[in-house]
Amino acid sequence: MSEIEKAYIPNDVERDVSQKWTEFGVGKAVGKAKKKNFTMMMPPANVTGALHLGHAITLTIEDIIARHQRMTGMDVLWLPGTDHAGIATQNVVEKRLLEKGLSRENLGREKFIEKVWDWKKKYHARISNQIHKMGASCDWEREAFTLDDERSAAVTKAFIQLYKKKLIYRDKRLVNWCPRCKTVLSDIEVEHREEEGNLYFIRYFVSATDRSICVATTRPETMLGDTAVAVHPDDKRYQDFIGKELILPIVNREIKVIADKRVEMKFGTGAVKITPAHDQLDAAIGKDHHLESIVVIGPHGKMTKNAGRRFVGMPLHEARKAVIKYLDDIGNLEKIEKHDHSVGHCSRCDSVIEPLESMQWFVKMQPLAEKALKIVKKKQIEFVPARFEKEFTRWLDEIRDWCISRQLWWGHQLPVWYCKKVPEFADKRIRKKEGCQRVIVSEKPPKKCPSCGNLNLVQDPDVLDTWFSSGLWPFATLGWPKNTKDFRSFYPNTVLETGYDILFFWVARMVMLGAEFTGKSPFKTVYLHGLVRDELGRKMSKSLNNGIDPIEMIEKYGCDALRLSLVVGSTPGNDLKFSETKVTGQRNFVNKIWNASRYVFGVLGKNIEIPKSPAARTLPDRWILSRLNRLIDETNQAFEKYAFGEVAGKIQDFIWHDFCDWYLELTKEKPNKKILAHTLAQILRLAHPFVPFVTEKLWENFQPAKKKPKLLANEKYPKPIKAQINSKVEEEMQIILAIISAIRSVRAEMNVEPARKITVVIHAGKFEKFIKKQASEIKKLARLSSLVVKKSGQKVKNAVAKFDAGLEIYFPLAKLLDPKVEKKRLKSDLKESEIYLAVIAKKLANEDFTKRAPKNVVDSERAKLASVEDKIQKIEERLKILG
Repeated sequence: MSEIEKAYIPNDVERDVSQKWTEFGVGKAVGKAKKKNFTMMMPPANVTGALHLGHAITLTIEDIIARHQRMTGMDVLWLPGTDHAGIATQNVVEKRLLEKGLSRENLGREKFIEKVWDWKKKYHARISNQIHKMGASCDWEREAFTLDDERSAAVTKAFIQLYKKKLIYRDKRLVNWCPRCKTVLSDIEVEHREEEGNLYFIRYFVSATDRSICVATTRPETMLGDTAVAVHPDDKRYQDFIGKELILPIVNREIKVIADKRVEMKFGTGAVKITPAHDQLDAAIGKDHHLESIVVIGPHGKMTKNAGRRFVGMPLHEARKAVIKYLDDIGNLEKIEKHDHSVGHCSRCDSVIEPLESMQWFVKMQPLAEKALKIVKKKQIEFVPARFEKEFTRWLDEIRDWCISRQLWWGHQLPVWYCKKVPEFADKRIRKKEGCQRVIVSEKPPKKCPSCGNLNLVQDPDVLDTWFSSGLWPFATLGWPKNTKDFRSFYPNTVLETGYDILFFWVARMVMLGAEFTGKSPFKTVYLHGLVRDELGRKMSKSLNNGIDPIEMIEKYGCDALRLSLVVGSTPGNDLKFSETKVTGQRNFVNKIWNASRYVFGVLGKNIEIPKSPAARTLPDRWILSRLNRLIDETNQAFEKYAFGEVAGKIQDFIWHDFCDWYLELTKEKPNKKILAHTLAQILRLAHPFVPFVTEKLWENFQPAKKKPKLLANEKYPKPIKAQINSKVEEEMQIILAIISAIRSVRAEMNVEPARKITVVIHAGKFEKFIKKQASEIKKLARLSSLVVKKSGQKVKNAVAKFDAGLEIYFPLAKLLDPKVEKKRLKSDLKESEIYLAVIAKKLANEDFTKRAPKNVVDSERAKLASVEDKIQKIEERLKILG
């Protein structure tokens, strides 16, 4: 046994323990077919920067799962990795280049990608170091990156297989376009939020008449591309307008009035303009009515030449103003009303999304969704909490085709080549074989067109949506499409642990692609944790300046304290309120473990042996063994339900209250070394998945000096000795603890000095014999001069009374304190408190203060008021007791 430092210094311990875990290969999976395997893939962190609290809670929960499973005898593969995060990483690198006056266009594709790889190397190293700091016991030898060679080969294979099955196709459709990122986005990459705007009422005249229809729109600039006005077929106001030709203002082009049931009669005037090129609903209506699609907004967010000479090249906000002014000048602007409406924003750069017609690549989702739904219906996948299954299936039922092409440079370039026509100035011999425009999908770059032999083949410049590669993560990480040893041993995964906010982004795609390529659900259980919010329940963001850096918390308070603050009080699928105060509280608990263990090891001395089932000779010994084994039993049950917050809370309560507050104190004079050693060893085993650093370091003290050390990480997780669980013993001990607690409470309330011995009278009822038997121990522990125990009796006069656990406990005032001295002290304290109360009340009654002072200052004053009011009430109660 080594000498335990007086104070727990987290940074020193964490550095030492991490090195030891690395030396012993903690986290390395074996992959033997005979051994029971447990597989879990770490959600790959984006290489965009540092880890945040969302990553910290993921790593904490997953490490708890991995360590617990390893201690139950499973061969655990927890595979780490990072995500190239196409659009997000490209945006970050472009911003850095912009600061230097550069752009990706200046550099060109090849050099720009080199810059992104440099970024990836730098931030991958930082992220890996941060994952280590969180205590993650993963298998670093199997680490994967979504853009490494193996994963890239899997992505290409997946694309080709889907293409051959006609599940991937190319089409010109209206897509979500980000003008800043200059790329298409999928529906779930668009964040919709309500914003203040206007509803513009514009009058369209019937051709060659003075009759008109007034339409309402939130986007007047798109009217330049209108190809119809639509009304509901049941709307009586417009029955005789249906089929009539209208003159489109400004453009002076004729457009028809059409009837369609998708028009909302209650919106605006009930007549809406139809612009198929710039609205999803309009595109659907336009398709059904065979309307022309006129593009008036380009990919850079500026008006095209189709918008007319007056507006071409204008940014959208300028074009809107110009169109409104023109309409007003010619008398076609009826009115403008305030109107809140939903606006789509890019989830990466927050720019307003523009619906734009574009040629893109899509995945046909319905066949994939049907396979995923079968998996859910056959109960081949479990959701924790179960309520998310309904949301999952609803989304699959309503799924639309997935646009997978992105106009980016960083990512998996599409394995697609086009046979192009040879330029006119090319050599005559080459020009004989002009391109046939064939689309070629191939694993490797084709040398020539298989149809016409043309050598001028051009690869599609687009890259795949990031979620395509991460959708293959559960099996691509194990070597798929090859039938590797790891794939045979560890697929399907046992558990997927992630945040509920990417249930559709990521989880659904993995289930669909897993079912398609492997014929199985990629995992058996999906555990979804909630978002980490600030202490007021707000989402953490730069704008609110309420973000907390997990690495900073580790450096200040230690990793174990941070981990506990992220799991204690948490429940699956529910958001967690987080603050630095929580971390400081858990730091105190970690110190408690250290100090209690230091005391126990001091009692045990050298050459410690851990008995498996020590004999108990006293009530406290029997009680602590009963409580310990009950805890072990409850902990194992809670682990099966994935109730990690519940497990952590139960372990914490036992260590802090049962073991430290009571057992160690009750047995100080005559400690049972075997029970102390056994209980502490079980505590360290139980707590290890939650607080791995402090427990691993303390475990060293159980190691014989000359023998090869054994790691706590490789120990067996405790199983209950059910014969030692004794409800009667626990009930009896609870009586003793209630009596001692009542005595301590009265001592504190009545300001009785610690050294003063007092008298206590107990009316014990059915516990009379038991308490008399324990009287000497109670007197010693509670520092009593006299303890009178009766079955029942009249209420003791001139005494403080406490009622607990069916007991009446009386404290005669004459033996407790000098009433005159105490009354004098209390009256003085009361006077001071009343003066202080008046000062605070006056301040809070001042409206000028409550309105102008910062909220936190006003809240602090209100808290002071409540505190002093409570104090006054307690003083008055004590004075009443003293007469």
